[in-house]
Amino acid sequence: MRTFKARKSWIAQLVILALFAACKGESPTAPPPGGGNPPGGSTTPPVSSTLTLTASNTTPVVDSLVTISATATLNGATVPNGTAVEFVSNGGALDGGGTSIIKTTTNGVATVTLTASAATTVRVSATVNNVSRTVDVTFSAKPTTTPPISTVPSISS
Repeated sequence: MRTFKARKSWIAQLVILALFAACKGESPTAPPPGGGNPPGGSTTPPVSSTLTLTASNTTPVVDSLVTISATATLNGATVPNGTAVEFVSNGGALDGGGTSIIKTTTNGVATVTLTASAATTVRVSATVNNVSRTVDVTFSAKPTTTPPISTVPSISS
């Protein structure tokens, strides 16, 4: 019985060693020329995908929040819930953070908020299903208000 257990552990060790020997420790190779499509076939992005990108306000003042909405459809119907939409901006902050973020759709719509702390034009692009759209939002300086002229009576001499 003891020799059977010892043989069993040696066999298990040999199987594990053979398994590791069969794995290559090389880095992944580049895809074959032609994008890795099967011979004679091609994969093209869906042609009936549409993406609409809108901003709640395209001319806000500095430090305002602007909601950017991306509405995605495929074959005339909204994309499935959870479809990834990548938002990228050339300035400002998306959702209070950086300049790029990935959001998911709910009923075909993904939203993000944009703000900027200086007067500038920010271009936001959204990409889903290989379709991209952009919208420009121009933040302007906050208007300065001069104090009203005092109407309090005063004695001048």
